[in-house]
Amino acid sequence: MNILLPGRVLVVPDIDSQRWDAVCQLACQGETLGVGRSIPPGQTPPGFRQANEVATILADGFRSGDFAYASDPAYSDVWQSPARTLAMGIGDCEDWAIFIFALLQRTSASAQFCIGTVNGVGHAWVEVVDEAGWALIECTSGMVFRRGRPQSYRLELIVELRGYKRVTPRLVRRAM
Repeated sequence: MNILLPGRVLVVPDIDSQRWDAVCQLACQGETLGVGRSIPPGQTPPGFRQANEVATILADGFRSGDFAYASDPAYSDVWQSPARTLAMGIGDCEDWAIFIFALLQRTSASAQFCIGTVNGVGHAWVEVVDEAGWALIECTSGMVFRRGRPQSYRLELIVELRGYKRVTPRLVRRAM
């Protein structure tokens, strides 16, 4: 069960439906309206890189010191609303991913909040398809990957506003 706190949602780890519910509640509050620009569907210039524009907001914030990364306390997983993350200027990977996911909801891009691991450590990021194609936005730095998911990223759960999907890792056989 998610416990709704002012500007935050306490998330019970490893329960997909509650993670989806938390992302939907937090990302759909309209809290990012004053950040960046909103480009309605059908008015996006061909080849426009919405992922890059949104990631630049994040990267500039980290570079200037206005934004910072901080882990949740041990044995807790608290996800913040975009307004709280922006106001505090600090959050973990889920907080910044929810912020970016919420920004992308105001564009014609199709965004997914992704949960998995990077180098074996739990992580969250955003994947998006914009006018320029597929991209992964690393939410702890603002880096954008357009040529595929880096090998160190292992996707476990995809969250969209319309639902979620558990990703089963494929077994890879090596030729001997």
